[in-house]
Amino acid sequence: MILSKNIIDLENGSYTFSDYFKMNIVPENLAKVFGYKFKISIIDFKKNELNTQLKEWVEEFHKDFFRLKERINLDSEMAKREFLVSPIINELIQNLDIKVDVETSIHYDKTLKGSIDYVLNNEENIFIAIEAKDTDMGRGLKQLMVELIAIDKIIEEESDFIYGAVTIGFDWNFVTLDRKNKIITQDINYIPIKDLEEIVQILVGILE
Repeated sequence: MILSKNIIDLENGSYTFSDYFKMNIVPENLAKVFGYKFKISIIDFKKNELNTQLKEWVEEFHKDFFRLKERINLDSEMAKREFLVSPIINELIQNLDIKVDVETSIHYDKTLKGSIDYVLNNEENIFIAIEAKDTDMGRGLKQLMVELIAIDKIIEEESDFIYGAVTIGFDWNFVTLDRKNKIITQDINYIPIKDLEEIVQILVGILE
């Protein structure tokens, strides 16, 4: 697939992470620009068994969500973050030994800079999550890709993978970056919020 230089010019351009969200460029070509490969596959995530507190929280979340969803307007990005994404992050903080940065600024160079919605990390792994604007998971994926690439270039830890997810609140799509082989893999599955336990199991498997 040929990449038109009119689409993206790293040599002369200056781009924030959110700029890539707007670009009409396919993920394969975007990855290639930075020297990475892109593929879509089934990712066999380690899914840790949840402790009692997390299991009970998942059950309560479902009860509250399905009881209150008709009363809450979840059309806005802020509402989805407040009621669908942040509660998951908050519960992970209470149950795992992790650090979380919100809206953290990253600046590698003029083509890899901007803020990332959530950065979660323990001593071994880093996981980043972004909320896709305009409920556009496809464009959100491209933004997530460049954020993963920026993290890969900045951190000095010798971890094999960096993990990420793009979400619209109602659905989550997970992505990995293989640092050694420079391969970005998008999981073929989109996990709905009704399967919250599976989402949390994957997050715990990465961060526990």
